[in-house]
Amino acid sequence: MPGISLIADINPLHRSQLSQSYNDLKFRDKFILDHYFASDKISIAFLGYKGYPSQSFEDNDVLVLLEGFIYNKSDCEIDSALRRMAAIFPQKDKLDSAVAAFMNDCDGDFLVLIYFKHNNEILLFNDRWGRLPSFFSAAATRLIVSRDMKFILSWMESIAFDPMALAEFLSFEYNLGDKTLFKGIKRLPPATILSAKISAVRIDFESRPLHPVDFTTTDKAMSKDEAVKQCVSLFRQSLLDRARRCDEKGLTIVADLSGGFDTRAVLAGLAASGVDFVPATDHLFSGDESAIAAPLAALYQKELKSFKAAHPFDNFGAMKEITFLTDGSVNCQTASACYWDDLERERSLKGLSVHFMGFGGEFIRHPYRPMSGYKNLAAMLDNDSYTNFLPLAVSAALLGLNRAELSNDIKNGISAYPEISESDKVKHLYFDYYNRLVNAGENRHRLFSWTIPPLWGKFLFEFEMKRIPSSFINYEFYVDFLRALDPRLLDIPLYGHNVKLSGSLSLRKYLILQNLKESIRDNRLLYHGQKKMRRFCGRYRALNNQYENICAEIEALPSRSRAVSALINQRALHNFLLTKPPEPLLYQILTIMFYIEEVESHFSDKMSY
Repeated sequence: MPGISLIADINPLHRSQLSQSYNDLKFRDKFILDHYFASDKISIAFLGYKGYPSQSFEDNDVLVLLEGFIYNKSDCEIDSALRRMAAIFPQKDKLDSAVAAFMNDCDGDFLVLIYFKHNNEILLFNDRWGRLPSFFSAAATRLIVSRDMKFILSWMESIAFDPMALAEFLSFEYNLGDKTLFKGIKRLPPATILSAKISAVRIDFESRPLHPVDFTTTDKAMSKDEAVKQCVSLFRQSLLDRARRCDEKGLTIVADLSGGFDTRAVLAGLAASGVDFVPATDHLFSGDESAIAAPLAALYQKELKSFKAAHPFDNFGAMKEITFLTDGSVNCQTASACYWDDLERERSLKGLSVHFMGFGGEFIRHPYRPMSGYKNLAAMLDNDSYTNFLPLAVSAALLGLNRAELSNDIKNGISAYPEISESDKVKHLYFDYYNRLVNAGENRHRLFSWTIPPLWGKFLFEFEMKRIPSSFINYEFYVDFLRALDPRLLDIPLYGHNVKLSGSLSLRKYLILQNLKESIRDNRLLYHGQKKMRRFCGRYRALNNQYENICAEIEALPSRSRAVSALINQRALHNFLLTKPPEPLLYQILTIMFYIEEVESHFSDKMSY
């Protein structure tokens, strides 16, 4: 993964190991490694490619490196702010407030590293919402920080998977809190500062959050019309800032355009910005949405570019490599399909480009809501109310875990939420889901080009999550949002629904259906009854004909990999396969098993079984 990597140790670093750990990250020819600083005990480097955003300066005493994009500030303003921050570093009482103010004032996706050479001190912090997934391992003698898990693993003394985290991933497809799939490696939380001082005998390390993630609703007197109007205003500003900055950098904007909701909002915003852009769609493995996307593009006199890539799901070797490449963060079927789609885009598009995506509209359309029949959020989670794939009982059995221990792990993870009301706590859970799972998908695209979702602008997101009453948020609210952006967006049907949102009868029928789904989703008995019925009727749609091959691959993996065999309960796995689980669940199991096998194959001498 492109981005910042740092290794600091009280002992001299082995140059051959350093070289190898960096070379392992350069899996594509276009990736370039810039060594911004290297000494006996610390190495700081940035892996990028032409068009991947970064900003830096260096003098005799300090190195400052920013990875990512800040959209509402100029390069000059950013440079000045970072220099001021470096200048006040010795004044510890002022430092945190200066960094917190910078986080709060900047709308962007970024990671900042400041290294003071003479004092051997490190300062690292991320943006307000932790938009760039970053990881670290801290010990008394060694500190490792990287955007890429493979770099951290290459410097770990020993590698041990965390069975609790693996079980969470099997069920939720992401991890709660700051856990990763590995013991001793944590994810950097949003708006967090890491500081370290390297001496001859130890590394003094501290991690502290500067802005809490707290989605307590603060303005319940707002009207729905006011909320829609403010969302439109903040979205337009978010998109304009991003489009303007890309134009300043000479980057071609390639905008996703599907048949759904969010990308059409981005389309309208871009058209209003006056910045040129290219609307594009992919023949996804889940369906071809170009028949809807093309007339949407035509609304603004734009010709749709359509890309079609092969999706060789029978190539398990390639799927395994892509799973390792993406740090096991995304279901292997999805990761593989998107990798091939992005590769096809890259082959077809010339020049430097950025990828405008539709992620973020879900915050004002259908986020998680509290489910009736439970006393709290932890109980909802523990009863599979928000599982994306395997039931928690199955995940626990596959990893040989005590089910009660997994329940307690979930309870402990939720107990850290600061919100009081269950409704606000569920918003926090939805943020965790989105910031880990959905953002992992967005981050994966950055292997090819920088990605930008204008619907997740900082100030827009804060307004949605902290100011809008939860009762306002539904599909009707989002339709009103689209109508306020451009009523013509409602004239083009929704992909897969044949719904024309501009027609009053058609819209009413659609909203009734969505409200019915919401009612089922929010009721414990109805929701779990529906899940059982779907399973019984076999209504999980298979997207290819690989079922028997997937089962055979899963059953063969424990005999190929000692690590897989040690972590996966083979009797439980065999019994689960006998139930003929739906294909998506099989791919989720395959994701974990592929990743474990690949980690073992690359770092066999470090594996702790």
